[in-house]
Amino acid sequence: MRNYLITLAAGILFTLPATAQPKTLVALYKVQPGKMPEYVAALNKMVVPVLDRLVEDGTIQAYGIETGVLHSPGEPNLAAWFTAPDYARIQKADDAVLAAIASHPEEARILLEEADMNAHRDMLLESSVEKLGKVPDGVKPFVALAYFRVKPGKDGDFDKFGEKFYSPVYEKLIKDGSVYSYQVLRQAFHSDDPDGAWVVVTVPDMAALDKLDAAFGAKMKALTPAERSMMDNSGRELSDISAHRDYLMRCVAYRMHQ
Repeated sequence: MRNYLITLAAGILFTLPATAQPKTLVALYKVQPGKMPEYVAALNKMVVPVLDRLVEDGTIQAYGIETGVLHSPGEPNLAAWFTAPDYARIQKADDAVLAAIASHPEEARILLEEADMNAHRDMLLESSVEKLGKVPDGVKPFVALAYFRVKPGKDGDFDKFGEKFYSPVYEKLIKDGSVYSYQVLRQAFHSDDPDGAWVVVTVPDMAALDKLDAAFGAKMKALTPAERSMMDNSGRELSDISAHRDYLMRCVAYRMHQ
């Protein structure tokens, strides 16, 4: 994780939402084959104690370190992230993480040498849709991510579509503890594809994915043929289907402010 030097070219304008959303700083790494246990151990020694303190004092709302369950050639296989209410606390947390890394030179060397730094990237995200439950202390959940490239001008329609057809199912599953959270995340700063959106679902374990399948199967079965056709057509109208990707991550460290 590093500090950000944000340079805006003259004439490029951007706007932030009228109501500020919590920010999530994500660092993605492509760790070399066979080096993941050592890499995670270095992060646990350097970074996790600092992040725990930041959760306890309210600077950040949650953090996680996640490793990929499904191998994708050339793709990052480790994500480290934390969420804070605003940019000021993002900086405070980032400064604390950088100081921790600087005070552990041997573990910092592992971070640099045992990952392909040409594949490393950072992202600053915020949620446009958010349904949150509580993750119990000590639980290391799984995270299912679906990436979509939303068609230009369709962001609002994309969110409304999800709120209508998907949010009610997720809300029910969150209430009974089968799902911990459901979010739609977009970039607060466009360091990647500006039309990208990530649907992020946090679950206790992979068995919860069976419950998700069953719940959405029942939802689809209850729709009329016309409603199913509308869902299929809406998916194609709102996003570039060829760009869609799914990812499954396992948390090796996780904590949420209770």
